[in-house]
Amino acid sequence: MLYHLIVGTIIAANFHGNRWLMGWDGLYPELNIPLNLIRGLTAGWQEYYGAGLVGGHGFAATLPHTLIIGLFTLIIPQHLVRSVFIFLCYYLGGLGMLFVSHKLLHTLISDERVAEDGGSPRRGPLVGFLGGKPPTGPALLTWYVSLAASIYYLTNLGTIQTFYVPLEAFTVHFAALPWLTYGLILLLEKTTRKRILFFCMILLLSSIQGFIPAVFAAYGVSLMIITGVYTLMHRFGKKVLRTMIVIWSCVIAMNAYWLAPVGYFTLVQSKDYINAYNNNITTQQFVAKSIQYGQLPDAMLLKSFLWDSNELGGAILAPWKNHTALPAVTVIGYTFFGIAVAGVLISLLGHRKPLAWGLSASFLYFFGNIAIDTPPFSALFRLIQSHSPELVQAFRTTFTKFGIGLSFHYSLFIAVGLYALIRLA
Repeated sequence: MLYHLIVGTIIAANFHGNRWLMGWDGLYPELNIPLNLIRGLTAGWQEYYGAGLVGGHGFAATLPHTLIIGLFTLIIPQHLVRSVFIFLCYYLGGLGMLFVSHKLLHTLISDERVAEDGGSPRRGPLVGFLGGKPPTGPALLTWYVSLAASIYYLTNLGTIQTFYVPLEAFTVHFAALPWLTYGLILLLEKTTRKRILFFCMILLLSSIQGFIPAVFAAYGVSLMIITGVYTLMHRFGKKVLRTMIVIWSCVIAMNAYWLAPVGYFTLVQSKDYINAYNNNITTQQFVAKSIQYGQLPDAMLLKSFLWDSNELGGAILAPWKNHTALPAVTVIGYTFFGIAVAGVLISLLGHRKPLAWGLSASFLYFFGNIAIDTPPFSALFRLIQSHSPELVQAFRTTFTKFGIGLSFHYSLFIAVGLYALIRLA
């Protein structure tokens, strides 16, 4: 109830019932649902692009979005459809963070998993680090801490920038990450038909993020890190390997419909994308902006190139630039980062917990791809620049590909760190 009250207040303060929400590369299938369905179904050839071309975006990934918008148009005025969808993503992302952070805390506090060799349940890393007995039932404190993590996920600077200039692939990515991780944790605990179905449903709905393939790639590498660490720490046990086959089969199957045309483009025409005149002009500018905001202080606060972006009336984020100019606001931002780092350390210092180690490695992956002007990540970025122009092109604006993922991991580990601090106090 408290979550809905807080989020409802935020949405009510920002929702305008008499405006169209437009801008950037926004998608507007509500203007012609049948035409956009046809374009999604014929994603291999985009004939409305000039004389026609094989597109590099995941055009087929717009199909679930178009179908959802089509349902919305039956009950919502056309000019409000996009606003409702964007705010729905906002609401679902925060709600997912509430559930996944609570699930993670429960897993770390009291590990109810029985070892494959038939061993008894073991204490989780938080209990091992802090001492004391694990709670025998759901603790109210874990829900309050999870709520705090959820509110951080909804209100940090990274999220504000994402929703200030929204694009459906990014807002869906924001909504999907907590639920995808929640489904992953459920499958790692126990592989059942209902859990597989739930994970597949989330994967299919979140496949909208594939419109920007690099966003899905960022998630895919993160999932590879988490599952890889989990498998390694379980010494490639047969049960774990079967679970990994199920997880990755679900991921590939639910995204194959848009991955296939994108894969074809990558194999036959990716060089055309790199050598496009527009990209030749703008890519280095975007890379320079990413490097500019790749220093440690900006990565800690989740600032991006949007901080310096302008519109006709001045800076896009002018109110927030004025707000963050207050020293107290900056201190609060750094404090939350410190709590997140504490959460990572506590997760690693406890018992040998594969999920905690996998998420910590994923945290480092996202952080390193944002802090590209901070050693040692800067050296790795320069190496990639010199050897892979395709990767440089695909990830030229690092914030739009990794910023939401980093915000997500900050929120997860803020829950862990905040719980530990409260217990110690």
